[in-house]
Amino acid sequence: MKTIFLLTFLFLGLSTFAQTQCAIGKIENSNRILYNEFEIEKIIDLKKYNAIFYGESHIRDFEPEFKINFIKHLNRIYGVRDVFMEIGYSAAYFYNQYLLTGDTTILTYNKSMYSVGKYKTFWKDLFEYNKLNTDSLKIKIHGIDFERTEAFKLFDILKISNISIPEHLSETFNKINSLTRDKSLFAFENNFQIEFSKIKSIFKKNEKEIKIIYGENFSIIHSVLNNNVPITSKVKPRNKVWLDNISRIIIENKIKKIVCFFGAAHTNYENATSLTNTIKGIDNFKDSVLNIKGIYNHFFSYGQMTDSPRIFEYAYKEKELYEKYANQFCRATIISTSNCVELHLKNKVDFLLFAKDIVLE
Repeated sequence: MKTIFLLTFLFLGLSTFAQTQCAIGKIENSNRILYNEFEIEKIIDLKKYNAIFYGESHIRDFEPEFKINFIKHLNRIYGVRDVFMEIGYSAAYFYNQYLLTGDTTILTYNKSMYSVGKYKTFWKDLFEYNKLNTDSLKIKIHGIDFERTEAFKLFDILKISNISIPEHLSETFNKINSLTRDKSLFAFENNFQIEFSKIKSIFKKNEKEIKIIYGENFSIIHSVLNNNVPITSKVKPRNKVWLDNISRIIIENKIKKIVCFFGAAHTNYENATSLTNTIKGIDNFKDSVLNIKGIYNHFFSYGQMTDSPRIFEYAYKEKELYEKYANQFCRATIISTSNCVELHLKNKVDFLLFAKDIVLE
């Protein structure tokens, strides 16, 4: 039985909580959520924003559930169809292929955190929603981060069928085929970076032959070869190239409204390089940026990418905030930082979303 509880807000100057219906409620005995568009709209005036950012923590249960509902909400009401994620061009290509075909084997091509666990349900739900959408509203996934191991698969499958590979490139393409089957390879490993860099160099030196080998797919390959985001966990170096990538995509596709899901470290207003700040230099986004950050209790982060997942009760320095503002009767509590007594929070983000990640283990 679905039960919607009360959503709690703390307003500055009040000693008690003002209550309204849950924007994101609980489903008993389930990790799924009850997403209430009407209540969300009462909390956040979404029509004011052309660039909406959600600072995530790459967690297991709540985020995939919230993201699918939020995307459908923004698409249905405001026509937002361009979804940016913390992935490279090659991963975005595969996700868009899945949305076109529904072929679930596409989701097994790489080890992305967005292809495992509850994200399998996320993509299935998005496919089912998208196939009933009009062409002008169909969701499109965009990647602006560094390339990962799925790039090898892209190099392997986009060749023209039965194309003859020049002898001086045969060893390279044999290596690519071998790398696509190497399930032990990860983006941050030195071996991946060496092999990827070597292939990119060979492709660029032999661009004439590569154009012939890929034909009309060369533009996709070209984007991957020229994606200059450094392969690092550091935030600032990636942010700076992210702006170049997102600017190009927005301009080339004449995009007016976007929703972005990036790690919260990339969306903090206090970081001058964050896209939440730098995107304001692009026409149409100057005064229309919304920044929401998730704060979680009892969560498992896909960012760990380990065989033995570890559950965290709170992220660093977030326990006090969560216990102060989260309504235990809701699955999630959303508040404006202008209503928080901690005045410094407004300098970081516009809204905070507090949620318990794992309800059932």
